[in-house]
Amino acid sequence: FMPTVISSAVYSLIFGFIFAVYNGVLNAYLQKIGMIHTPIDWLGSASIVMISIIIVAVWGGFGNYMILFMSGLSSISEEIYESCKMDGANGVQSFFYITLPMLSPVLKVILMLAITTALKDYESILVLTNGGPNSRSEVMFTYIYKLIFGSQTTPQIGYATVLSIMAALIIGVITAVYMYLARKLDDVV
Repeated sequence: FMPTVISSAVYSLIFGFIFAVYNGVLNAYLQKIGMIHTPIDWLGSASIVMISIIIVAVWGGFGNYMILFMSGLSSISEEIYESCKMDGANGVQSFFYITLPMLSPVLKVILMLAITTALKDYESILVLTNGGPNSRSEVMFTYIYKLIFGSQTTPQIGYATVLSIMAALIIGVITAVYMYLARKLDDVV
């Protein structure tokens, strides 16, 4: 639950130390066990920078989603599993025919939260790479942030406002489409 308690800027700084090229914990460990021979530039290589950012984002959302999963699992009654076991179902069958269907409302909420969070997450990217290398990790909200608070002499507030409204509309449309598809899937099942 630690990522939920601390700021995304703080855990992004921690991951910045983990992903550091020469003194980073990850490169040192991978070299020690013999998986790599030269250090990898996790945040400076255009081909793997987004993978590094995705790892940080997944870790950042893990606590909230785990709490939701645990509450969903605790809402499933033990009697259902007992009756399933009495009918001869094994662990895999009870997972696919009992646990997963009973968790589907929680899974839908978690998936919607993950999609909308991924679309609006920019703090970690600003701390880790500032949109680099070569704008490879630039996302919509880092671009908007740089338009308003960037290093240019005149902030482009009007343009950034229009982009913010468009971003809100895009996220709203994606959420509405997701909700529509989730409702359709409920009707099919």
